Amino acid sequence: MNPATSETPLTDGLKSIDAWKAEWAALCEKLERANAEMRKALEPQSIESAPKDGTLFIGLKGAYAAPTRCGKYFDKWPHQEGGPTFHEAWDQVQPDSIFPWQPTHWMPLPQPPALAESKGVMG
Repeated sequence: MNPATSETPLTDGLKSIDAWKAEWAALCEKLERANAEMRKALEPQSIESAPKDGTLFIGLKGAYAAPTRCGKYFDKWPHQEGGPTFHEAWDQVQPDSIFPWQPTHWMPLPQPPALAESKGVMG
């Protein structure tokens, strides 16, 4: 017991528990914010906001997803009168259809996993 502060080991312990609870609550709140930000980043976005610079992304239409990018296609070839002229269209990287790919939403590709440094066969 500390006569100057009238604290006992029990009250010191309670203060430690209160400090721990506050730290734990702050950590939980920080994790919840990070989780919400990550979930928002993974939500499908409207196709109008997709990159049009050739960046590869996941194109979505209904339950179907395909690697996609915006490409430029000839309306008129260079040898045609008034050519060349282009239009932008969504390009399915591995097409499985002869029909134009018209995604309604998109998501960025996830970051690839980091490669662990190789230490050889014996570790």
